[in-house]
Amino acid sequence: MFAVPITAIAEELGTSLMKNMVASGASWALLGLPMEVFNKAVEEEFGRKGAAIVEKNIEAVRRGGEFVLEQAGGPLEEFKLEPADGKQKLFMIGNEAMGLGSVAGGCRLMSAYPITPASEIMEYLIKKLPKFGGTVVQTEDEIAAVTMAIGANYAGVRTMTASAVRTRPHDGSDRLVGYDRDPSCHR
Repeated sequence: MFAVPITAIAEELGTSLMKNMVASGASWALLGLPMEVFNKAVEEEFGRKGAAIVEKNIEAVRRGGEFVLEQAGGPLEEFKLEPADGKQKLFMIGNEAMGLGSVAGGCRLMSAYPITPASEIMEYLIKKLPKFGGTVVQTEDEIAAVTMAIGANYAGVRTMTASAVRTRPHDGSDRLVGYDRDPSCHR
């Protein structure tokens, strides 16, 4: 076992902001992953910021990996992953998956107040819903978000909201669960 000076390596490259990339490189080395996978991911993530940023981040990944391989005396076969099937996979956080699922399920409106977990779902849907004829509306509070979702549903729009609070009596959220255009879903 050995320590990896992630922040120090990043700072040697100019900024501690690249410490996640150094850590990714250390992981790459531990797991025996091909460097090309990381290069492609870095290019996809940072390409819009320019070639210099892409190269700096690739260098951070490389340096993190080289440090681990140097300390370990070479590849660590006991941690090496089996080759992947070659199919591209989705890589997202849970709140993005919630957003993707809502779009796939036909949601065309999200009314929400920006508070965790709603903020990440909102950010995802702000980018995605317009491509499907939908929109996100930021409301003044969570009660407004709930009542807007109910109203839109009554108008025939598949909608969603997200909140950080439990339902309260008479805030409208007790009527939201299970609503759909199918009248059998209504109480």
